[in-house]
Amino acid sequence: MWFLLALSALFVSANGASPMTVSVYYESLGPYSQDFFEVQLIPAYSEIGDKIKLELLPSGNSDVDLVDGKYIITCPRGEPECYGNRVQACALDLGVGNSGIEFAMCAMTSSDPSSPTILKQCAIDQKIDWDQIENCLHSGKADNLLVEYANRTYSVTPSINGIPAIALDNHYVESITEIALTNLQEIIEFIQSGDACYWCEPKECN
Repeated sequence: MWFLLALSALFVSANGASPMTVSVYYESLGPYSQDFFEVQLIPAYSEIGDKIKLELLPSGNSDVDLVDGKYIITCPRGEPECYGNRVQACALDLGVGNSGIEFAMCAMTSSDPSSPTILKQCAIDQKIDWDQIENCLHSGKADNLLVEYANRTYSVTPSINGIPAIALDNHYVESITEIALTNLQEIIEFIQSGDACYWCEPKECN
């Protein structure tokens, strides 16, 4: 496939590691984020979920300001998106095993990832206590989680160019994200199939 030819020019020999950490930076109401979940992430996770460590960071292009000791979070699509991000952050924090991840997948493939009715049903389906999610929302913990996600998103080096973005084993490479957005399972399997250093320049690896 074409992307394998592109990767062959980027990768050099190094020691591989398994399972691979796959970090997904996204936002709850972003149409590209929703499409990525439905078309790439969920099918890949169903096939190779046991071979990766999936890390979801629902923050995206949100802005965080500290005003009079209180965090003010602004999301590209307004408060509904911030609410969706907060609920997913709480579910990911509260979920046992894969239930937080499954909750996020349920939300992101729904007709409205910011609908309390839909999100509550996702919580019921994944056996996450909705009362605990509401406590997380109202106690301020949700905002603390989003601030952590935002800090991590904006501290990625080089800077993330576009949401959603994917980092592999805590390394973000724009060209790899571009491939992963349309061929996630294939690129993960390609990297895991051999000794590939996908985050460093050829001169940095032996």
